[in-house]
Amino acid sequence: MKLSEIEAVPPLPKDYDYLISMSNPAFSAATVANGLQRCSSKSGGMLVLQYARIVLEIIARAPANVLVFGAGADTAMYVDANPGGRTVVLERHAKWLDAIQDVSCESFHVHYSTVRSAGVRDHVTAPEGMPWNLLDVPWDVIIVDGPEGHTDTMPGRQQSLFAASLASKNSSVLFVHDYQRDLERQCCDRYLGSAVEEIGQQPSLAVFDGATVSLRTAGDSAESDVPPKQHPLMEVACAGKPVSRLQGSSRPVVSVVIPTHDEGDWLKRTVHSVLAAKSDTAYEIVIFDDASTDGSVDVVRNLDGVNVVSACELPVERIPDWGKPRGDHDESRTGQAVGCIVGRNAGAEAASGDYLCFLDSHVLVQDHWLDHLLETSRKHGDRCLVSGNILNVDNLGEPNIESKQFGYTLRDWGARTTWHYYGLGRFETAYETPLCPGGLMFTSRRHFDSIGGFSEHVRWWGGTDAEISLKNYMLGGVALADPLVAIYHYYKNITDRKPSFKVSYRDTFFNRLFIMKAFSSQAVFDRLCGHYALQAKMDAILADVHQQKYLQAIEAMQATFVRTWDQFATQFASQLKQLPIQAG
Repeated sequence: MKLSEIEAVPPLPKDYDYLISMSNPAFSAATVANGLQRCSSKSGGMLVLQYARIVLEIIARAPANVLVFGAGADTAMYVDANPGGRTVVLERHAKWLDAIQDVSCESFHVHYSTVRSAGVRDHVTAPEGMPWNLLDVPWDVIIVDGPEGHTDTMPGRQQSLFAASLASKNSSVLFVHDYQRDLERQCCDRYLGSAVEEIGQQPSLAVFDGATVSLRTAGDSAESDVPPKQHPLMEVACAGKPVSRLQGSSRPVVSVVIPTHDEGDWLKRTVHSVLAAKSDTAYEIVIFDDASTDGSVDVVRNLDGVNVVSACELPVERIPDWGKPRGDHDESRTGQAVGCIVGRNAGAEAASGDYLCFLDSHVLVQDHWLDHLLETSRKHGDRCLVSGNILNVDNLGEPNIESKQFGYTLRDWGARTTWHYYGLGRFETAYETPLCPGGLMFTSRRHFDSIGGFSEHVRWWGGTDAEISLKNYMLGGVALADPLVAIYHYYKNITDRKPSFKVSYRDTFFNRLFIMKAFSSQAVFDRLCGHYALQAKMDAILADVHQQKYLQAIEAMQATFVRTWDQFATQFASQLKQLPIQAG
């Protein structure tokens, strides 16, 4: 069925029952037109042809994922057009949620905190109450028809249009109603780009192609005079820099270093979360692009205050001898990845701040997180690695979630890492933990350089945080968790989520054995080897660890230690209860 077919059908009586079986491929253009006419007359909103354009898009893609901002008389029509699909509706009015309770769709009660008169803002949030995981759904159709925004004192569509831009995927088609209004058009220009189609004039329906939707750089920006409600996950910035970031300084105090490889939308969310968070500390963002191929780095490359370092720009000698390419590459080394260990060190080398904050590329931060980390580091003489509570984004909304306090530690005989739970609100100030997680690690540049950074003998990914944390301890430093800092982390080590790259079996076990060879006692290392003795290829991996170059590096490092494994094991005995402290 084509749009022209519906256009040619004259309107029939408005009381025609449009609740037809949309799953029937034989339904006629006249039947659809009748339903659209009835829906249009009841909603007082879109024109028949505008509804037709949306419905035909849904029918063509059904069963589809359809996201709708604004419930109304048209909600049932969208659901009917999408048999077997998923339709999600976000609505601010309880009365409309009650009205569609018998419609087979998912609905959420949301709150918009930005009024129409506030205009286009450089700081904006998704609506409060919008589940974070909706951003990960591969939406086929996104419809923005709410909130109403009829007057200056009513909520405008800044937040719904911004959330639509975040939720959009390359294959999405976005529809924006009331495009003729100044605010809608300006917000679309900022958040969605150029419309590919416009239907009608009063009102107007604009159509956007998800492949071209991206957050727009705001240039010089100012703080919003209508502060959005804070939300630990959804708080993101719209490309413009917060005026507080550099505080008039020509040089940042902190460099936030983010290594990334094919992180998709999560890199954008992470960067914009950092930009949106309030801060009294001048900072920059340094992204190490480890041969990404998904275009995720390009989305944030040109944002103010963001610097990108690429793996292909590193000199050949920086590529580890165990390095292997990911994907196609040529003599220019396009596609040659080096792993996050080299990436973090290279990011630190390119950074200009006196302090370094290493951050994963799939996290969301909160206001003043950098201020708290900086204060804690300075209180401890800058001889420390500082982190906070790294919370699972899947637990967002859990009661007291941000009061739960954890510490990073070694887990078991396999020298793996895990979290140790200290309790609920037990500490009011920073507390010492066995290890500092690499997903959020803050330290002074001077201390980072003094302990030798991340060891590039550790391969690709995995064990990085244990290596530098144990080295930090052996050289007299401390690992701390600041209870005032909480970030939300998208964990990939669960069912149906895959890391953006894989680390081989051999490299995983090499990392564990190399780290324990360097930092534990010989008795513990021997017992660990016994634990792994039956693992496949273990003899070859042990032989690899005992290569002369690794043994020499370990010996040189151990010569500088001022603490021992026994001291570490005694101090953190309760957190290491599953690890062999002494030989049997």
